[in-house]
Amino acid sequence: MDRKRKMRTEPSPSQRILSELKSQGFRLFCTLPDIWTTEIIELLRGDPKVIHVPLAREEEGIGICVGAQLAGTPSAMIIQNAGFFNCIGTIASMPLRYNVPFLLLISYRGLWGEDKPFHVHKGMYTEPLLKALGLTYKLVSTPDEIVAAIPDAWKLAQFSQRPVAILMTREALGA
Repeated sequence: MDRKRKMRTEPSPSQRILSELKSQGFRLFCTLPDIWTTEIIELLRGDPKVIHVPLAREEEGIGICVGAQLAGTPSAMIIQNAGFFNCIGTIASMPLRYNVPFLLLISYRGLWGEDKPFHVHKGMYTEPLLKALGLTYKLVSTPDEIVAAIPDAWKLAQFSQRPVAILMTREALGA
């Protein structure tokens, strides 16, 4: 009984990530469904203290995050790396051109040892594309690393006036 009670009271990785984002002042979140981030998205849907914007296409989220930031509302996008690929032109033409910071939390598909070989190309291009855009990023592989990276990433985004990305492995998300 005590073990079950203890297990229920410990926050999940998704709860910890969302709690840290909110403690840093984030109030607007754009998401596109991904099996690895399902719990985060469900938590956002049920949270009356945040604005959750479900997206049809990831590049819509860039404009929404830029607009929110310009209005003074810290914002973050939670997407898969394949969706990040869809955003390249929009990132170059909006937040990079007009110096607008926000966070990109990207589930990182296609890493070594992943059980779905069709994701390999996603892993091959993610970091080179981030580098080509001049975006700073950090690869994290545990929930603790994500939580620790959020405040530093947000400070860096604000200082550099550019989006900053956190690349999250499946293990980091507890998926």
